[in-house]
Amino acid sequence: MTDLLKTIQTLMMDPNAMTRLFAIDLLIQNHHRLEPDTVVELLQAATNDREDEVVRHAKLSMSKLLEWGFGAEDRLRELGIHSRMTTLSDIERGREQELRRAAHEVLTPVLSAARQLVPNHPLAPQALVTLGLLQDAGSISLLIDSLGNPVLRDKAFEALEHFRTPEVLALVNRLVDRERDDAMLSKSADVLGGMEDAEALGTLAKLAALPSETVRERSALALGKLPRRAGEPALVAMWEREAAGAVQLAVLASLGRVGREAAVDAIGRRIGSIGDDRVLSKAMITLGQIGLGKALPILSKALPSPHLRVRANALEGIARLPVSGKELLPLVEPYLSDKNNRVRGNALMAVFPHDHKRALDELRRMMKSDKPLDRATAAWIAAEIQNVEAVEALVVLTNTELDKTVLATCMAAISRLRNPRVRAVLQKLLAHPNPQVRVQAVGAYARVGGPPVLRELENLYQQTDHELVRSTIVTAMGVISHQGNLTFLQRKLGDSSERVVANAIEALDNVGGLEVSVMVQPFTGHANPRIRANAIVVLWNLGHLQEAAGLARLLSARDEAGPRAALYALGTIARNLSWREIEKRALLHSALADRAKALPPPKDDLNVTIGFVPPQLEARDETTDGELVLVEALRAMTEMREDVARETVRRLLERDPTSPHAHFLMARLSAGQPQRHEPPAEVADRGKFLYLLSEKLKGAKASGDVESVLSGYFSIFTLHLEILARFVEHGRKFLEKGDQGGAGAIARFIVSQLQWTEDLHRRLGMVYLAQKDYAGAEGELWKACLNTPDEPGAILELARASAGLGKRKLAQALTAMLLGNESLDPRIRAKVAEFERRVGDGKA
Repeated sequence: MTDLLKTIQTLMMDPNAMTRLFAIDLLIQNHHRLEPDTVVELLQAATNDREDEVVRHAKLSMSKLLEWGFGAEDRLRELGIHSRMTTLSDIERGREQELRRAAHEVLTPVLSAARQLVPNHPLAPQALVTLGLLQDAGSISLLIDSLGNPVLRDKAFEALEHFRTPEVLALVNRLVDRERDDAMLSKSADVLGGMEDAEALGTLAKLAALPSETVRERSALALGKLPRRAGEPALVAMWEREAAGAVQLAVLASLGRVGREAAVDAIGRRIGSIGDDRVLSKAMITLGQIGLGKALPILSKALPSPHLRVRANALEGIARLPVSGKELLPLVEPYLSDKNNRVRGNALMAVFPHDHKRALDELRRMMKSDKPLDRATAAWIAAEIQNVEAVEALVVLTNTELDKTVLATCMAAISRLRNPRVRAVLQKLLAHPNPQVRVQAVGAYARVGGPPVLRELENLYQQTDHELVRSTIVTAMGVISHQGNLTFLQRKLGDSSERVVANAIEALDNVGGLEVSVMVQPFTGHANPRIRANAIVVLWNLGHLQEAAGLARLLSARDEAGPRAALYALGTIARNLSWREIEKRALLHSALADRAKALPPPKDDLNVTIGFVPPQLEARDETTDGELVLVEALRAMTEMREDVARETVRRLLERDPTSPHAHFLMARLSAGQPQRHEPPAEVADRGKFLYLLSEKLKGAKASGDVESVLSGYFSIFTLHLEILARFVEHGRKFLEKGDQGGAGAIARFIVSQLQWTEDLHRRLGMVYLAQKDYAGAEGELWKACLNTPDEPGAILELARASAGLGKRKLAQALTAMLLGNESLDPRIRAKVAEFERRVGDGKA
């Protein structure tokens, strides 16, 4: 038995669930070094773990191994292991339901207020849909009653689609058994499809055989939504027997999602007997969506069709197949000169991957055509290609186009751009005379540009007075989601336009962080319902769950504006209650997972935000001269005087050669220089581990290290503060044992979950503050402050931690540094001044 195997087995028996999870990752990382059967046995044992998270992770890991083909696939299949996506879907669904149940405990009064809108309020249909998004079990009877109301019936069915529970599935099955009305049966098929549950297959197959054409059409569409391609056999059978054109179109639409070889063969057998051009053209698209090379002969045979839609769709289908240029170009090139613009456009799309120059030349010719339809088609193609040259041509067209319809197509094309390489090209549209074009350009520019475009968008904001453009820029700042735009968004909270203010609050939701909750809190009482609702959503996502009570008050407002804003906010909360989204919102997940019904009432104090109240200062003061020197270095960095900061740190290192903070700061100041600074071996383990963490961040992604350590790891614990803190503890234990490899593996895991090292230190510092571990908090917050000296919130948190340790002089030096910053936000300044007063009085 190898040492590696012994280590993994030992970790898998550890009482700490975090360690067992790490052991699974270590096993997957090194599976190629162990016997396949041994790997399966260890993972199978983990599926019997007492912790659900360990069981989920073990099953997901086995699914990854099944896809990788590592040598024990048959045994994994015997254990009932499916593909990773199927397993991931099951895990996400279970986690989503767990989070929703927890959220409902907090939202009980809000849900009650939402139910009061039904059936007499004008917004009753929207209320039903929102209740469905939240999957509120207490609303099921209300939804069932609403099925008998002709005004509410459609929305009640739409709401039921979101309930992915066995109870609702059984309820709809009973409804189908007793119902005779075709409209009700059609809606029932929609619900069964929306539930995306393979258990609905039997009922949908029954509906697919009914006389009503509408019911069969809806059943066909629903069969295409079932997971694991469960509906494919039933759809193939429907295709082979179905004669109604509308139903055939629905079957083809579903086969495009779930069909494989059997579907291609079935379509090929009937292709010659299809008399409806609509069905024939849809078959071309379906064959392309399935994407199997065996469809090429079928599509090639349809190319000379006299019907332009069939020709165009056959070309689109061929473009999606995995065929070589040698096979494709001879078939497609003749259609580059077709008289129809759509056929030419699809031929151009098919040629582009194999002959860029030929396709781009044709694209430019279409853009110069005197026919508006040609130019509109070319604009659409440019967005599909997203090549830099194509987008350059699109920008030229947008700047010169006079036809309103073509210009609208150009704007729609711009809204779909995602390629970062077109940023410089898009910049040319930011000054377009049409504000609608500028709006689309700003959105695309932010998406493809990321943080580098922040300053340019700020300048554009100052240069325009058009409210829609300004509010779009504010929204774009949230799309970029970078701490660097926090100050900009904060200033916009005082804008005279309520639309801009509402968008700024919504954008702050993406930025997140300690300061955001302080900024947004005052707006929960704003007169504008949309602003109030946006503020409540932001605070909810930051973990202030008690703020949801404000939505109940909005729902009870007499006008429509309040309930409308509250329903929108509830819908946003509901959509965020999926595991894929919630993993990015650590505070909310933590609060919901613990079934927290509410946090303490919010106060206008930063202490409450992080759950920490500093104790009264003791008489002693343990501040060292070295720490005060670090404050000098921090001030120099804040003022962009790096030479002074470097000299200050050198002075400190002469006095204390083992200071981990000084070495951390010197490494930061030396970044990018030929001679990098290396800390001495005698630096404490804690400092070594954090230094290792910062170094790993710089090279992990570029070298592919993260993928080799934890390849494809499902980020169950992304940004979960308490769990990251435990991982840091494991890293220190590895270092104590002299195991640099183990410490490095944990470091790579943590940095793979975070964008900035300073963010890690600050978040861990906040965890320690919440746990009243002031020494741990101070150590982490020093790292955060030295790495990003322009973050006043982090410096204030450090001052609080220092106060908790009785370091009066250090806390006062830090607050004096903040108050000396003339650009400090007035609200933060007031908090700092109040904290300084309390420190001076010994009451902090």
